[in-house]
Amino acid sequence: MVVVTGTINSFLHVGMLSDLTGTGYGLAVTTKIALMAVILGAGALHRFAIRRRLEARSGGSEGSAVQATFRKLIALELVVGLAIMGATGVLTNLGRTKQTVLHGPIGGPPAVIPKD
Repeated sequence: MVVVTGTINSFLHVGMLSDLTGTGYGLAVTTKIALMAVILGAGALHRFAIRRRLEARSGGSEGSAVQATFRKLIALELVVGLAIMGATGVLTNLGRTKQTVLHGPIGGPPAVIPKD
C-alpha cells in the first residue's frame, strides 16, 4: 500500500510525463520507483522460489547453492533499500516540477508555492 500511495503522490508533484526524465526531481522519482520494483521482485523471489527450495533441500551441494543464492538476494535487498533511502533524501532537496498549493489557515487564502 505504501508503494502505491507513494507512487501516486510522486506523480501528483510532476507536471508532465516528460518531467520524469527531463528534471532532477523526475529522475529521482523514476529511480526510486525502479528501485522499489527491484526490491519487490527480490522479495517475491525469496517468498515463492528460494523459501520453498530451502524448505525442500536435502543438503549437499544444491542446499549450499540455494543458501548462497539466499545470501546474495539478502545483500541485494539491503543495497537496494539503502539506495531507496538515498533517492528519498535527494527528493526532499529537489524542487517539484508542479506547483503545490498549501491550504492556509481556515478562512484564509491558500499559499501557492511555484515550482523551482
